Amino acid sequence: DARSSYRLVTGGMPGVGRTTDGSARGPDTANRRDCDAPALRDVALDDDLLRQVVEEGRALLHEGAVVVVLCGPAGGACPSHDVLARHAGSFGAVVPFWACPAAVKQEELCERILLDRFQKVVAQSGSIHGFVLDPGAALDTVASLHRILRDPHHRRTLLADRFTFLAPAPHGPDNWRREFLEWRRRDLVDLDHLFRAEVTLTGARGALDLDILVGRDPHFFGRLVNVTDALAARTGLHAEVREVEGGVQEIREDQFAAAVWYTEDDFERAEGEAQFAAQRVLAEQHVL
Repeated sequence: DARSSYRLVTGGMPGVGRTTDGSARGPDTANRRDCDAPALRDVALDDDLLRQVVEEGRALLHEGAVVVVLCGPAGGACPSHDVLARHAGSFGAVVPFWACPAAVKQEELCERILLDRFQKVVAQSGSIHGFVLDPGAALDTVASLHRILRDPHHRRTLLADRFTFLAPAPHGPDNWRREFLEWRRRDLVDLDHLFRAEVTLTGARGALDLDILVGRDPHFFGRLVNVTDALAARTGLHAEVREVEGGVQEIREDQFAAAVWYTEDDFERAEGEAQFAAQRVLAEQHVL
């Protein structure tokens, strides 16, 4: 009988250094992933760029959706509404909501005015599928919307079964828009296919954030990949999905087939056993 022994040496084993020419032992690492930081383009972070972000982000709003855009003070610029209004034929309605007049000092009164506007939109066009927070949206207006949507009754009467929140804004440490969407996720945590995503677009002059919340969208991840790829190609910025938070997915018994257990006797074994019995040992090896 022939006998042989082997000693396997790979890079990284204790006590095993490099070869005499300085190269590491072990597998070839020439085709490894490039982990270098991407080169950042010099892109101006202006209203035109924000419009491009909303233009591509609208792919997350399905056709025929009723969309409300929260803007800043009346008479000011609202680029998010300008973009969506150009595609009004693709939506059931695109309605701008301006900040409460400066004369309205009481939060409760501003909240009442905002709720009346929402109820009128629902009466005329149906439940609201999309909320877009323009970068110029006032914090007081969003705080009023927060209090309205904390009420389960208002959530049932205002929100459609499938909905999307979009919040584009310059990157900064105090991102109250993100906190607003996180509150919505927690309020609706047991909803099917609920996801909140944080996307950052980075360039040489700074970064933009696009925060997203969707409900009852089973194809969300495919849409998210398409949107981020389109944003990177159109703006020249580096797009990164920094985080995705989900909800509590209900598992129903009828989603899966009943488990079936099999034993060895359920398979035809005669032919395999006969072949195994006919095998003859040709050599013996000892691997150390």
